[in-house]
Amino acid sequence: MTWLTALILTCGTVTFPAPLQKESSQVIIFRGGSYILQRFELWVNDEPVLQPFKQNTAITLTLPEGDVKVALSRGSSWGLHGSREYVIQVEAGRTYYLQAELEYDFPVTYLGLTVSNSQRYLKMLPKLSQVE
Repeated sequence: MTWLTALILTCGTVTFPAPLQKESSQVIIFRGGSYILQRFELWVNDEPVLQPFKQNTAITLTLPEGDVKVALSRGSSWGLHGSREYVIQVEAGRTYYLQAELEYDFPVTYLGLTVSNSQRYLKMLPKLSQVE
């Protein structure tokens, strides 16, 4: 008989602690102003987060550690669609800054992500609307 079996027989039930939750981190995604007013959408792990992802907007996401899929898609304009997908490896306890910027292509203009930093984010912050 193992010690666990003996413990169950003696005590009746054993309560194990809940599994540890993965630590989380913050991912701040922001978009400055642009001259193109096309409709873009922000998706995280195949779930819609911002529809539309407007100019001068920022969102702070609290995400668990691990791989996170971020997609920026372009809504239909004249039947043209386009999207960019990224996989970000998120480490616990860190803050990530991602800036959405237009990528010009023909015939479709995309919204892409670039790695940014807190200084750039803080510089743009007065112009940004925070999305809850």
